[in-house]
Amino acid sequence: MAFCSYNAAHRHFVHNDCHEWNIISDGSSITGIIDAGFIYGDFMIDIATIEEAVPGIDLGEAFRVHYEHLGKPIDNFKERLIGARYFKGLDGLRFFAKMGWDHAYIELRDKLLSLPKG
Repeated sequence: MAFCSYNAAHRHFVHNDCHEWNIISDGSSITGIIDAGFIYGDFMIDIATIEEAVPGIDLGEAFRVHYEHLGKPIDNFKERLIGARYFKGLDGLRFFAKMGWDHAYIELRDKLLSLPKG
């Protein structure tokens, strides 16, 4: 709850399912994103979802730097990203519990418990 206030004021049309299996690429760049579960919320939700899609690259940090180079730094980037991680993480826990995927549930639960508490 400590991070909700950082995300609450930001409202965008959000894909809400930017996992690597929903990304189309030509091998060097993203050419499309499919299979949306659209919501209205902070676009950091999509960044929190996709940030680990490319092994060895911190896509969240790359996104932050890109926006700074555009002259549009993202206010409270760190706190908004953490809030978005919690949002997607809780949704993921719901999904894994529903599917009976105990191993995925436990792994995600442990990841969420390691996030800053605010």
